[in-house]
Amino acid sequence: MEYKVTIKVIDIKKKGGKCNFHQLGDTIILEDKEMDATKTLKGGLCPAATTAIYPYLLGFKYGAVYTWSDDPDRIVACCSDPIDLATFEITREPLKKK
Repeated sequence: MEYKVTIKVIDIKKKGGKCNFHQLGDTIILEDKEMDATKTLKGGLCPAATTAIYPYLLGFKYGAVYTWSDDPDRIVACCSDPIDLATFEITREPLKKK
């Protein structure tokens, strides 16, 4: 099955000042075949966020269900930047076959 995955910034904890990459509400939409690190970096995710959430993106691509989430098509994940910690909501929805 192919999915549309949406990555949205839902929170930023700023200890060191302004986050240089993300603002609340920033959104990246990936279609199944676009789900790779090159696309996420070009789409506007910083390297720390890309490395932190990429395993979840791959899991969603292949149908993974994360048992800690109340919704099998939604998870919340954070980047690894300890100074300007961004939190992302990652959702997926099946693409309709044409």
